[in-house]
Amino acid sequence: MHRPARIDSARPAWRRLCAAGPELACELTLACGQAFRWRRIASNEWWGVIGRSGVAVREHKGTVEYRILAGDSGIEAHDRVRDYFHLGAERSIALENLYTGWADGDSHFGEVANCFPGVRVLRQEPVEVRLSC
Repeated sequence: MHRPARIDSARPAWRRLCAAGPELACELTLACGQAFRWRRIASNEWWGVIGRSGVAVREHKGTVEYRILAGDSGIEAHDRVRDYFHLGAERSIALENLYTGWADGDSHFGEVANCFPGVRVLRQEPVEVRLSC
């Protein structure tokens, strides 16, 4: 079993990303096959790479939180994390509203949507998508 590299420096505080569940389900989004740079390291925590930053994401007490573990950690890195999940201030997409609209237009989607709440399409860099195919 591959273990992630241990990061021994003082860890930064967790930052709130969004509400867990209907807006972002880490398990369904990060393990569904669209991204391959994420590893589960605990039952509710994932480590991955976004841009030039090592990032931890977790579901905790009804929210999804993140922290930057290594690499770039400036304001741009934090914006990149939000943008990666389509949760940036200007680009935030309310997933529940989309699911409702799609279910109204497609009865099959309406039947299966309840089985997969919180699945988001990630905003990956094109080269990451291409190399993972």
